[in-house]
Amino acid sequence: MDNFEKFINEAKKIANMAVDKTEELARAGKAKLDIKQMEYDVKKLYEKIGKAYYEGIKNNEDNSADISSMVAKIDELYEKIGDISEENE
Repeated sequence: MDNFEKFINEAKKIANMAVDKTEELARAGKAKLDIKQMEYDVKKLYEKIGKAYYEGIKNNEDNSADISSMVAKIDELYEKIGDISEENE
């Protein structure tokens, strides 16, 4: 194998390493964005729970089923956040 072929082979290895690293960084970036979106969704659900509780007290209504549903959704989001965080450590 002459020097030019060695150079080409090394260039290919380096290019493949760069592609792998780029893909890894893209996955990590997407994971961070997904987590931020889920954290925002959790915040909005907390606000909805507060509003639903307030409206329930104010109007003497039982909206515990709605609140329970939102609590379950928050738990689900926290579980997904944990899963994504573990995958990207």
